[in-house]
Amino acid sequence: MGYLSQKKRQEHINIFLKTSIFVVLSATICALFGRESKTLSYFTDWYFQFYFLLLCVFVFALFVRRWLYAFVLFLFIVINFVFLSSFINIFLNSTAQGTDNLNLAYRKRGADILSSVQTAKENNIEVLAINTLTEIPPIENEDYYISPQDVTKEKSFILSRTAPNQGGKVYFSSKKEASYMIIPQGNKTILVLNIDFSDLQEKEEETVYNNLAKFVQQQNMPIIIVGDFGLVPWSKSFQKFLRESGLEIKNRVILSNGTEKINIFRRPTLNVLGYKTLGLNEIKILSEPTTGDYLFLFKLVL
Repeated sequence: MGYLSQKKRQEHINIFLKTSIFVVLSATICALFGRESKTLSYFTDWYFQFYFLLLCVFVFALFVRRWLYAFVLFLFIVINFVFLSSFINIFLNSTAQGTDNLNLAYRKRGADILSSVQTAKENNIEVLAINTLTEIPPIENEDYYISPQDVTKEKSFILSRTAPNQGGKVYFSSKKEASYMIIPQGNKTILVLNIDFSDLQEKEEETVYNNLAKFVQQQNMPIIIVGDFGLVPWSKSFQKFLRESGLEIKNRVILSNGTEKINIFRRPTLNVLGYKTLGLNEIKILSEPTTGDYLFLFKLVL
């Protein structure tokens, strides 16, 4: 490569890194101070993807040996890591030391429900939370108890290998319902709530989350919520709910809606919430052979 070509290439690299730092600065300011703005929320929803791109630009700066640019980008990485990790576990689950374990599986809007039940049985899953948009056939399986009982009329239900103390459904708005089950597990009695708010509308967001917080506050036992919350963890409504409920996010970032194992263009809205001492040792994504969809298995420590 000639001298002029080499010089032009170096100039292009410098322009790219200068532009990147300006974009990173602007995006960081939006992330730090823009969560209250509805306009900026369209950006902040993709905050994790921005952080991932920031890491990529930092690696590029190291690769081309632009040490000053790399140092500035590293400072932004630290700032954004501290801010983002205050809302969610970025890379690691929240582990804990406990005496009892619970294998909890979740599937969002599955079509072949019987296949999910079979997969749950094969993987020693104690609790299976399922949501669907279509009518399903009656489930006759002596290995699991089911709630609500008439699943052909429901959109959300839970199966448990342990006989539940109670189960049913609860409404958080005229359109948003969820299934729950109270289960004795080890030396605890826990309430598992199965939600799917993936199509949550902005106009019902406040109502749904206020009612969800009230539901949690009314319980006098440990509660676990699994599902698609329809909001990213750092959104205003989600953070308000966590403060009022006292629950914590237990999983690392999950970039999937159940139709793929990972998709960098998915917002991290799928989460497991639980009480302070609840731990999550492992997340496994189980393939559904008959549909191509996936079942999320969360190995919890109670």
